[in-house]
Amino acid sequence: MREEWRILEESLPETIFVRAYESRMDLLRAAIIGAKGTPYQDGLFFFDVYFPPAYPVQPPLVRYHSGGLAINPHLFECGEVRLNLFRSYNYKSWTLWPSSDTNMLDFLVSIQEQVLNAHPLFHQPGFVDSSPSVVAEYFPLLYNEAIQLKSFETMTYVIKNPPKNFEVFVLGYFRDRAVDILRATNAYREGLQVPDGVDNRESFKIRDDVDSSMIRLFVALMCIKATGAFNFTAIGPFVGFGSFLERSIESASTSPVPI
Repeated sequence: MREEWRILEESLPETIFVRAYESRMDLLRAAIIGAKGTPYQDGLFFFDVYFPPAYPVQPPLVRYHSGGLAINPHLFECGEVRLNLFRSYNYKSWTLWPSSDTNMLDFLVSIQEQVLNAHPLFHQPGFVDSSPSVVAEYFPLLYNEAIQLKSFETMTYVIKNPPKNFEVFVLGYFRDRAVDILRATNAYREGLQVPDGVDNRESFKIRDDVDSSMIRLFVALMCIKATGAFNFTAIGPFVGFGSFLERSIESASTSPVPI
């Protein structure tokens, strides 16, 4: 486990953060930032890891902080994580944890690259080998649209329920990125398809859900005093919220609490 810690300390990407525990070396908590150009952009995604006594021969147990949302074919609303660490999906040689050459850094990077990517639907068994077709091209766009909406909801959930030992990190992260997050959400609302910039104005049926999710995210950001969010009180679904927020911001808690 000390070797795992050394590898993580020396090689973690700037978009992955880890907390380990000296008193419980078999536990680890990780936060992964959603990459730009993906439906997960600017989101914070948390994972708890337990290393069994037989690790690394036996794979670690991993739980995703889902908030009741299934945001990926590999991440379930119950928190279960299913991930094949191999690049190719060969059912005859399918192995979750090739222990001879795998460590926790590989696992976390695999989640970021194979799971929280621009085209998550293409990275699950059965779909990855689909031949080009109208369905194969259009269905992932619809899937990404739904995932983008859940990503907004996940941000709100994390702001209101920051994992233990990451409270200060979550607070600072969303305060610093509030403007970028709201700019991206509003661009999505106006019809910019994430991640490819494809116009999707035909998807009017999701607009009301998007507006509701954006407002919940906006209020959550204001509750942690992400004051840069005031720049958006005259844009899209935020119109009319300006005066209300000006009256209520002084009474808002400085810590992320349930709304």
